[in-house]
Amino acid sequence: GDVFSAGVVASIADNQNFDDISALARALELGTAMGTANCLNIKTGHVEMTDLESVRKLIEVKELSL
Repeated sequence: GDVFSAGVVASIADNQNFDDISALARALELGTAMGTANCLNIKTGHVEMTDLESVRKLIEVKELSL
């Protein structure tokens, strides 16, 4: 949860375009990738860049219609 949140916040802070839905999708993508990459490491709160890059390629954020 903490690393996911850090990825989302970092992405939003980097972009600072809160009206752009694709910015939110990128923030969720980075948060998900960071959280997953963290789970691949035994250290708490540690993300290896190679893991992050590998995992990020596998993530797809889709808009759901309700």
